Amino acid sequence: NMPSSGITSRQQLLKLSEQRVKTDKEFNYIIEDNKRYKEINDRNEVSLNIEKRLEENKKEKHRRKNRNTDRKKLFEEIEKKEKGKFKVTRLTLDNVNKNEIDSSDNFKRPEDQSMKRAKNKEEELEEETPDFPHFLSPTKREALNIAKDLIRVSKIKTADSGS
Repeated sequence: NMPSSGITSRQQLLKLSEQRVKTDKEFNYIIEDNKRYKEINDRNEVSLNIEKRLEENKKEKHRRKNRNTDRKKLFEEIEKKEKGKFKVTRLTLDNVNKNEIDSSDNFKRPEDQSMKRAKNKEEELEEETPDFPHFLSPTKREALNIAKDLIRVSKIKTADSGS
């Protein structure tokens, strides 16, 4: 899977990461958002026309709603595919000193009464962004993949050197 002739480990890791990032829908959202925010920032203007502003807000809400609908489907597929791959452990002040902490493969965020936020009416109407599968953002997920690749590359180099 990974050629060892003339290519450094760093180059191998970079190539594998770039391939994953190109095909990852969440990373594409991040790239798309960054481009859009940069264009808005570069324009350096805000319309004072209320109709134009309302239309911009409407488009943004529609885009966010569509994306969240897509995310829910995507995240369900990922959770099914990776069932049992990760264990989620909830570390709290109540269990931090225990020898054994319960893990779960139930990936739903537990309700924390102390962290409830007040929502205004507009927020209540908006559809919330779903949690990432296993609570791993795309960047955390890619960091784990890079670590896995690094271990694999290290094993190949060790085997090649006869150590």
